[in-house]
Amino acid sequence: MALRTGATTGDIRIDTLTHVVREAAANSGSVTDSTWNAARQTGWSDEHLTEAFAFLGADDVHGILPHFGLKAEVNARIAVRQT
Repeated sequence: MALRTGATTGDIRIDTLTHVVREAAANSGSVTDSTWNAARQTGWSDEHLTEAFAFLGADDVHGILPHFGLKAEVNARIAVRQT
């Protein structure tokens, strides 16, 4: 819920990661240096933050594909990778 609303979770690490993801989602994947550095200062590594961007990108693509009639094919591939 905090990711959607921007509300605090009470956990500074989660809140900074949430801020990075929300900012990236609102700005075509871009975040300010201060946002990135704040997340790094609370313990998130570049690898963690990159993974968050990957999930954001995958979610964006997954949300667009049904408009091209590709939902069933994509869901099947995701299901195969998860097993």
